[in-house]
Amino acid sequence: MRHTENVNVRRNWKEFPQVGKGKLYAALRPAGFISISGFAHERMGSPDGYLLLFDRANRTIGLKAARLGVDKNAYRAGRQGDASHKHRTIFVRPFCVEFGIAVEKTVVFQNLEIDRDGVLILNLGDTRAIPVKSQKHRRENHPAAPAAPVPCKEGSFLTTTPAAKCDHPS
Repeated sequence: MRHTENVNVRRNWKEFPQVGKGKLYAALRPAGFISISGFAHERMGSPDGYLLLFDRANRTIGLKAARLGVDKNAYRAGRQGDASHKHRTIFVRPFCVEFGIAVEKTVVFQNLEIDRDGVLILNLGDTRAIPVKSQKHRRENHPAAPAAPVPCKEGSFLTTTPAAKCDHPS
């Protein structure tokens, strides 16, 4: 180890916080998955499933805690990786097709909140796309990741047009 003579220089360090820890986070992937942070999943009561809700007038997706085998419309909250991974992934492609929701790139929902009925609110009008470079890096460094699907014909990264106008495979 090399020592410097400036050891006693006063430094103005700023500690960088862990990104994403303790935040409500959700993203919609083009392959038809919604991912939510472990923190969001825990705030929802750590359910094994979710009811998928859609408010067409407000272009909003809602996730409500549900129990598989009890709530007939519950979708599994799957875990990727080992037990230490707390985030969850929900397969929502049929839901997206039904309501004409399509994304070209993974989008992260902004300003998430859980309403008084326990519904996690995901506003399709309040998202940001994850840069393509970041997605490409993930695919190159994690070969098990699925290939990017064909983008929507509508041209924007987020559409809520009828699914019949979309190139996404069903």
